[in-house]
Amino acid sequence: MDYHHRPARDESETEAEHQQRWKNLQDLQARLFREQLDLACRQQLNVIIHQRDSWQDTLSILRHYTGRLQAVFHCFGGSPEQAAELRALGHLISFTGILTFKNAALVRASAASATTGSFMIETDCPYLAPVPHRGQRCEPAQVALVGQALARERQTDPDALQNELWTTSHRFFRLEN
Repeated sequence: MDYHHRPARDESETEAEHQQRWKNLQDLQARLFREQLDLACRQQLNVIIHQRDSWQDTLSILRHYTGRLQAVFHCFGGSPEQAAELRALGHLISFTGILTFKNAALVRASAASATTGSFMIETDCPYLAPVPHRGQRCEPAQVALVGQALARERQTDPDALQNELWTTSHRFFRLEN
């Protein structure tokens, strides 16, 4: 669910009409999100969740699916407390190039406090290229830079982290090792 890109007010509508249109769009997102989660449950699949500026609404819906599916929160940018809330519900978080940004102290704190098996990494290609490629097109090969930053934040051996990420991702996607 994405509340970040709120529609512009049409000059023909009143503020109340604009607010109602925004509420209707949020309700539509919630309905479609539930339908996707229902489908995932029926198909016995895990899900990747995009959430932006809709934390409480997303979790409110997702709580009803606890124990029926597992989610990974793509491009996690939240606090250690939010990460812990997701872990308590049995879900994962995934870090991107944001982890390498100077202004990403909250994400680094979440990475440092994440427990074994509770996270993955990704590129979010073509966005959010890690330093030193920030501002350029992100490429899948740059996920290695995210992994290196994660190993530094977690003060762990990069090879051990790679093995952990391999195990976590294979378990989440139900792949053979």
